[in-house]
Amino acid sequence: MEPQAVVLPVGQDHPVCDPNFVIDQDSHFEFQERAAVLAIVKAMVTEDCFLDIERAMADSYNRNFKIVDQPIGEGEDQGHCFGDIFVHQTTNGGFSGDDYAGTIGIPLPNGKFLQFDYWM
Repeated sequence: MEPQAVVLPVGQDHPVCDPNFVIDQDSHFEFQERAAVLAIVKAMVTEDCFLDIERAMADSYNRNFKIVDQPIGEGEDQGHCFGDIFVHQTTNGGFSGDDYAGTIGIPLPNGKFLQFDYWM
């Protein structure tokens, strides 16, 4: 059986190899929440900047998307169109030395920030 493509809220196609895969209700709610917040963000920024935001999110797993007035963490210049990413890292290497987690804030117009938790 050929793998099917599923369009996730960030607009990227990902193959799903298990035709019996069923998303649980909590994950479904998270996807809906993520899609709603990213739809607002997409309306606030240029297409190129939104693609840059998607690329910034692609490096890790993400959840708890929201738009906030103040980011947490320290600014880091990573060359994105939106400026510094604010990172509050709560796990720096972890037990294995290769685990990282925390919160990211990405500047948006009008003094707002896209904020989400990440882990990798």
